[in-house]
Amino acid sequence: MSLIATIARGDDDETRPGELLAAPLSWTSFGLFQIAVAAGASALIAQTPPLLGAAALFGLAAWLTLGINLAIAAKRAQP
Repeated sequence: MSLIATIARGDDDETRPGELLAAPLSWTSFGLFQIAVAAGASALIAQTPPLLGAAALFGLAAWLTLGINLAIAAKRAQP
């Protein structure tokens, strides 16, 4: 986040990441990543391919949520 703010606003910018990120998307992304890791580990331990596929979908959803949040942050960083 600091890199996005610095590129958009200059080197002297001291914007905190929380000012640019959407908090609900941040927490959603974090939660999805946690679920993906837990489901993936469980799937590998229990050897259940369908659960591994679900873990992959949770991971994909987490990355998409993170990407959307970064796009929002980039837009908010514009002066």
